[in-house]
Amino acid sequence: MNAQIVISVLYLLIGILMGITAFVTKKHHSPFMDFRTGYHVNDVMQTKEDWKTANQIAGNICGGFALLFLAAPLVFHWFQVGFAVSLVFLFVLSAVSVSCVVFLPAYIVKRKSA
Repeated sequence: MNAQIVISVLYLLIGILMGITAFVTKKHHSPFMDFRTGYHVNDVMQTKEDWKTANQIAGNICGGFALLFLAAPLVFHWFQVGFAVSLVFLFVLSAVSVSCVVFLPAYIVKRKSA
């Protein structure tokens, strides 16, 4: 099996997972005070408005990164990017996406509340 196909499948799987996370976080998070599903950072779990806003922001960020993960294999194929670059970009994009999803919603909500 071609290594580029394996990397493409990894991108697609992560993109699908990010898409599911975006959908659940944005549309189907638990109601306030029932924190089973949704964005879990103590700073935004204090008020109903902060909880709802943070879940919306986290869902939007996840959705954006899901699109990037789903589009990356097509772009790499179109420009004939090599395996090593695809693999490094996968790790970098994964680290950036997780960091943004975890930290940005709380930061934005805190700035709005201040």
